[in-house]
Amino acid sequence: MSTPGRVSGKVSVENSQFGLWEDDPFDEGGGSWMALEIAAPPSFVTVDEGRVKVRSLHKDHYAPVTLEYGQDAPATAPGWEMIGAHRYVTRGTAVEPWSLFSGPAGVELELGEPQSALRLQIFRRRPAGSPPSEENPLGVPEDLEEYWFHFSPCR
Repeated sequence: MSTPGRVSGKVSVENSQFGLWEDDPFDEGGGSWMALEIAAPPSFVTVDEGRVKVRSLHKDHYAPVTLEYGQDAPATAPGWEMIGAHRYVTRGTAVEPWSLFSGPAGVELELGEPQSALRLQIFRRRPAGSPPSEENPLGVPEDLEEYWFHFSPCR
């Protein structure tokens, strides 16, 4: 399996959604994360083999995202709300956030061998001191919420 690792960046959340997807060049019809149904509240996450779809609390904005692989799954994360805990089966060797119209976010996490069973915990938090009116130069809000995806081996 993969060695522990952590990568961070920003994902463009579009139409209240974004996803994680393994861009597998040998995929023969498994479908992109966009083909998944968006979870209806109170659930915020839909998970399938090699892909994850997340429903956001806001329509269009940029959100910090962290992808992490570690041996031990955190039971809790202070200041974070767990929005999902799922069994995740890899299709390829790496996963990255994708936006509906913008494509990949350029943040990729190596997961190791294809067809590995992992435990995925998904956390969200709303950063303190970031008012909803804060915007980037293009007029799209930033940092209204933040996401953390933690992968660990199934035991």
